[in-house]
Amino acid sequence: MKKAFMIISTVFILSACGNQPDKASDPITETTHDVYANFQNVDIQLENNQAIITGNVNASNDEFYFQVEQEDHILKEEEKVTVDGEWSDFSFRIDITDEMKELDEVVIVKMYTKGEDGKIINPNYIPLDLKEV
Repeated sequence: MKKAFMIISTVFILSACGNQPDKASDPITETTHDVYANFQNVDIQLENNQAIITGNVNASNDEFYFQVEQEDHILKEEEKVTVDGEWSDFSFRIDITDEMKELDEVVIVKMYTKGEDGKIINPNYIPLDLKEV
């Protein structure tokens, strides 16, 4: 009786392990559109109370967004940057305020793209060292 129970239990366990999930329920395969923003050669120049951020981007829909944050505060609201095709050059400026310099928290430039639902995709965080300004 004990052997029969062990054999039935083993067969049951092995048959459960053989089930593969349906690919239609796999969240990775449910993606209908590729949305991305890849950045490279990002450079930051601090001069005359401005941060000048340049680099190259390969972004779907030839656009990406950025905003400036410090801890939980948004210092510069979201702004869209439009580029021309794959690995395009980009450049934008951010005014550095006294408020940014006075707080101990690091100022972060967040660059990203958005999905069709408006959610942020591929966020990239770039800290600004404002001690040099």
